[in-house]
Amino acid sequence: MRRFQYSHGIEGNGRSARRGFRPSRAATLATALLLPVLLALGVWQLQRAAQKEALLDRWSAQAALAPLPVGPDQLQILRDPGAAGRRLVLHGHWDTRLQVLLDNQVQHGVAGYRLFTPLRIAGDRAVLVDRGWLAGGPRRELAPAVLPVRGEVALAGVAAPPPAAGPLARQVVDASLGGGLLRVQRLDIAGLSPWLDLDLEPWTLRTDPALPRLTPDRHRAYALQWFLLAALLAGLYVGLNLRR
Repeated sequence: MRRFQYSHGIEGNGRSARRGFRPSRAATLATALLLPVLLALGVWQLQRAAQKEALLDRWSAQAALAPLPVGPDQLQILRDPGAAGRRLVLHGHWDTRLQVLLDNQVQHGVAGYRLFTPLRIAGDRAVLVDRGWLAGGPRRELAPAVLPVRGEVALAGVAAPPPAAGPLARQVVDASLGGGLLRVQRLDIAGLSPWLDLDLEPWTLRTDPALPRLTPDRHRAYALQWFLLAALLAGLYVGLNLRR
């Protein structure tokens, strides 16, 4: 009797030893694909927070300075990243043959675009002017209403880098709206220069004097969300694949 009980105990322990982590191939593949993406998005948001903090510091320091009149011979100094946030006055004339709509721009919960219009400074040298936000049409194939501009102008604004795009955003130029409007997912100035047939400066002129709305704290909050999703995914992968 004792021998039978001893043998039964060994058999039970054998079954316990066979319990373990046995995920399916589909679960492993899905986790291997999604987990690095979630972690990369979290790291990207932390990097954006650091960049935004540095940009806000520069903008705050530059705000106290008088606007700098900039002519064609002085554009080169604004290619220094440290010039971001500098208040400027640019003289030029509008070139509205083609204008750029930056897609997926949300304001007060409404989807729309940011409109960028080239301002010619001298010859083919030009700066993209951020003219602000436009509400999108009721359907994607309908162009938004754009206020016309023309002629020679003196514009006051701040030098700003191109708006940051998500790590997955591709530079695809969509000319299907017509009306001289190009719709893009990210503002790749070097890529847009051939489309516009202009020598574009690598910065933009922002005519809205307000500071960027997305603060570093919001970027950090987004980073935390991505990291929590990554932790949840890893936890589910382990927890759901522990089998008896």
